[in-house]
Parts: sequence; structure tokens; C-alpha cells
Amino acid sequence: MSALTGKITEAEIVEPTPDHFAVETDASWHIRLGWFIILGGFGGFLLWASFAPLDKGVPLNGTITVETNKKAIQHATGGTVEAILVKEGDLVKTGDVLVKINSVQATADAEMSRVQYFTARATEARLLAERDGRAMIQFPPELETAKNDPRVASNIALQQQLFNSRRAAKQSELGALDESIEGLVLQNKGLDDAKNNKQQQLQFIQEQLDGMRNLAKDGFLPRNRLLDTEQSYAQISAAISEDIGNIGRGQREIAQLKLKRQQVMQEYQKEVRAQLSDVQKDAGALDNQLSGLDYNLDNVSVKAPVDGTVIGLNVFTSGAVIAPGFKIMDIVPSDDSLIVEGRLPVHLIDKVQTDLDVELIFSAFNQNETPHIPGTVTQISADRLVDEKTGEPYYKLLAKATPEGMKKIANLKVRAGMPVDLFVKTGERTMMNYLLKPLTDHFKMSMTEE
Repeated sequence: MSALTGKITEAEIVEPTPDHFAVETDASWHIRLGWFIILGGFGGFLLWASFAPLDKGVPLNGTITVETNKKAIQHATGGTVEAILVKEGDLVKTGDVLVKINSVQATADAEMSRVQYFTARATEARLLAERDGRAMIQFPPELETAKNDPRVASNIALQQQLFNSRRAAKQSELGALDESIEGLVLQNKGLDDAKNNKQQQLQFIQEQLDGMRNLAKDGFLPRNRLLDTEQSYAQISAAISEDIGNIGRGQREIAQLKLKRQQVMQEYQKEVRAQLSDVQKDAGALDNQLSGLDYNLDNVSVKAPVDGTVIGLNVFTSGAVIAPGFKIMDIVPSDDSLIVEGRLPVHLIDKVQTDLDVELIFSAFNQNETPHIPGTVTQISADRLVDEKTGEPYYKLLAKATPEGMKKIANLKVRAGMPVDLFVKTGERTMMNYLLKPLTDHFKMSMTEE
């Protein structure tokens, strides 16, 4: 105990002083700090309100439309609906099949016309060979390519057989005429040779008669010998005349046979050319018909001509029969610019003009997710219109979304008729100008002399 008491007495004991319990009671620096913050904030607001530009404009209500008309989807030839692959409101891409039309009849018509066309082309090839006097037919490449079709191969073989038989018949007829002509030519040659021999004999007898007449006149030659020689001269002269006549008849027969041969060739060519003209006309008509049928066959399925949305679907069941030109549905193009139609109050007409920027706000969507779309005023009606229901006058205003704006709503399902809020930007002004405008206007009015 004594030891403990000694330690305590030896320890330094600190006495409390008034400064240890003093509390700061002067709040002036806090007040100054508060006023500084308030004045700084107010000054910053005044600076912002005086210099920061704010859009000045006219707010309107409007609805969505599209720039171009709807694309009517029709089928040129009509037919029986086999399948409907879209429904109202579907988004489609260019080339997507919308409706399938039964192709049985179109296929049958195309195949029938194709066979008729190949038949006409094969006949044309044969007639060309006959017209030109060729020894074989040169079929066009399209027939050579289609030889795998039994019908085409059969038609080619038939035309080849017909060509051979007609060529043989023609050659036989012409050959008979040529043989007759050749026989007459040989016959005339024999007659001409005989005539020449007889003329030589006649000349020799003439010389004999000249000497015999002098001898008979002087009495040195019996008269009967002179008469016999003169008779021989007359007979040979008659024979020569007969030969000349026979040669003339032979030449006339040869000329007639040659003329007949020429007529045969002319008639043959006339027939061939007439048939060729007809078959070429048929081939041309069938080619055009086949092109149309192939087009119908290729387009038997109704396809989307543009990207867009299906609306106004008029066919609902498979097996339905549609007439040529029947409107199956409409497609609203998705790549068309949006056009928003708004109503501009008549007292604001002096503030709005074309080419002004406009902000399109899609009130039908969640405002936290939907961006504001930039656009441009494209048209204002030339005269004011009147609402038939309310009797309120207005000007029709059209605003077109910019390409940048279209990209912002590319993933949104925007439909015609949706409500849109428009803010037509007519200029810029500061917040201070906005706040002081009523005062300045009132001041100007108060200074007006009555």
C-alpha cells in the first residue's frame, strides 16, 4: 500500500483548464460560405440563362404516313392458291415468296408449247436443207441439246426420214427426166451423123449426075442409068430431109424435158419456201408464247417486290381461285422515308416555313428508349383547311424524317397512323429572353401612344 501511494504521489497530476472545454460559437464563416454558394449558383444560372441557346419552335400533333404509295401485289394470270406463306403485318424481304399458285396447268401448258416449238424448229431445219439442196440436215444447237428428251429425239428422227424420202423422190423424178434428155441427145447425135453421111453421098451422086447427063446427051450412056442415078439422088435427099425433121423434133423434146425439169425444181422450191415461211412464223409465235409461259411458270409463286410490311391481305385459304390481276395484298415499303402529317394553327402560319428543321417524337413508344428523330418540313398547304367535325381552321404540314433519323428507328415497328409529336424549330433564344419576353412585350405596349 505504501509503495502504491508513493507511485501516485510521484506521478504528475494535470489540472483541467477552461480552454479544454471551449466550443466555437461563431457561425459567420458558415453563413459566408452559404451565401457564396448561393450567389455563385445564381450567377451561373444568370450566365447560362443569358448565353446558352435554347430551341425556339412550334409544337404540333401529327400522324405517320409513308412517302410513296403502297405496293399492290397481284398475279398476272391468276390460278388456284396452293399455299399462303405470310399473314397480316409480317415483315418481308425482296424476293420472299408470299403466295404459291398451283403450277400444274402452267407446267403442262409450257411443256406442250415447248414440244410444239421444237417440232417447228426441226421442220424448219429440214426445209432449210431442202431449200439449199444440202445432203444432210443441220439441226440448231437447242435441238441437239434437247436430244435427251425422247419426244425431241423422235421428232428429229422423223424429220430426217422425211428429208431422205423427199430427197430420194425428187432425185428419182429428176433422174428420169435427165435420162430422157440424155437419150434424145444421143438419138439426135446419131441422126446428125447419118445426115452428114447422106449429104456426102448426095454430093458424090451429084458429081456423077453431072458427067452422066453429058454422056447421055451425046448418046454414050443409056438413059435408064441416068434415071436410076437421079432416083437415088432423090431418095437420099428425102432421107436427109427426114433426118433433119427428126433432129428438130428431138431438139424440141429435149427443150420440153429441160423445161419440165426446171418446172419441177421451181414447184419443189415454191412448196419448200411456202412451208418454210409458215413454219418459221409458227416457230416465232411459239417462241413468244413459250417465253410468256416460262415467265408465268417462273412467277407462279408471288414474291415480294420490295422490303416492307404486309397489309390488306385478301386471300386466306388454300384452294381459293384468284382472277388475273386480283389484288392479293399490299406491301408498305420499309425503306421509304417517313412522312408525318400535322395540323398547324392558323395564327402560327407566319412562324413556320418549308425546309425548317423539325424534331419528331414518337409518343406511342416508351420515351426512355425512343430517340427523337430529326426531320425537315417539306410542305405546307397553300390555303387553310377546315376540320369537318370541329370546324377549326388549320394548315396541313408535312415533315419528312432524315436518313439519319430513319436509321435510329430501323428496329422499331413504325406503322402508318401512329401518333407523333412534332416540334418545328423556328430559331434559338436564351432562357433569359424567354423569361423577360412578357415584361418587354408589356413594356412596349405600355409605351404605345393612345
